[in-house]
Amino acid sequence: MEATKNYKVKKAKGKSALSKEDDTIYIVSKQYDVDTGEELPEDKIPCPSPAGIDFELKKVQEYIDKLTVEKESLTLLKTDYEALKGD
Repeated sequence: MEATKNYKVKKAKGKSALSKEDDTIYIVSKQYDVDTGEELPEDKIPCPSPAGIDFELKKVQEYIDKLTVEKESLTLLKTDYEALKGD
């Protein structure tokens, strides 16, 4: 979900917000020309549904869990290595 990336940071800087038109909720983001810095027309894309956001949250949590296991494995490997080397 490219549209939701960095939403928290963009919102805090006033560069993204939600808006509602009819029954559709949009993520509205300010856009700028990379060369001139000139403000461009806002980018407006439909916001994912709560079910879609929940799905993405689940995927992110699974990724975090996988990385946590890998980190623990590497930490143990380093500890065991240093303990053996110290002998």
